[in-house]
Amino acid sequence: MKTIKTLGLFSLLILSIGTTSCNADEPIPPKKEPTIDEYGIAIDQEVDLGLPSGTIWAGWNLGATAPEEFGDYYACGETETKAEYSLSNYSHWFDKNEDGYLTANPVYCEFIDIGSNISGTKYDVARLNWKGKWRIPTYEEFKELISYCTWTWIYYKDSYGYKVTGLNGVSIFLPFAGYISGTTFYPIRGRYWSSTINEINRYGIELCFDFNNFFDLCQTSYRHGGCSIRPVK
Repeated sequence: MKTIKTLGLFSLLILSIGTTSCNADEPIPPKKEPTIDEYGIAIDQEVDLGLPSGTIWAGWNLGATAPEEFGDYYACGETETKAEYSLSNYSHWFDKNEDGYLTANPVYCEFIDIGSNISGTKYDVARLNWKGKWRIPTYEEFKELISYCTWTWIYYKDSYGYKVTGLNGVSIFLPFAGYISGTTFYPIRGRYWSSTINEINRYGIELCFDFNNFFDLCQTSYRHGGCSIRPVK
């Protein structure tokens, strides 16, 4: 009886090894090629720019359905759009001295602490809306986008903005979507929130750019302003 059991176990082991070997020999599915339009812009939701970190950038803004659309605007760390983007209705501010202004003492202590990096947290509207691994990009990921990509100012499908070309020659489009302060829309700059909070003054850090070949990471941006979000994963 023991011999039969031993032979049975040995047979199962051989079958298991055979199955593992067959699976290991299966070909890896080919990498999906990006869909490129006549302007040389990738129009997929997921775009690989060949960056050293391997970060995948979204092909359009949060709230949009195509690269040229502006999408929705959010205050830093908020997960809902609104009609007014002011300090008084910013959910992560508490007016301790009730003077209606942001007070420094010595840092901006009236900001409610939401952490130094909200990417993937409950304050991340990209994670909330797009689910999965999508999230707001960090300061370092925007820095990588600036350092390793070629930025070209273009007019694309009725929208001005930058064609951002990665190391692999694939490009995304960041529209000149403006921003909202109070109830006023300002079309004079592109402003995209990062997930990083400046630990010294507790302001939000965002990517800023204009039409004069200027693009930078601003570290003193009012967190209550309504800005664009370009998700990553």
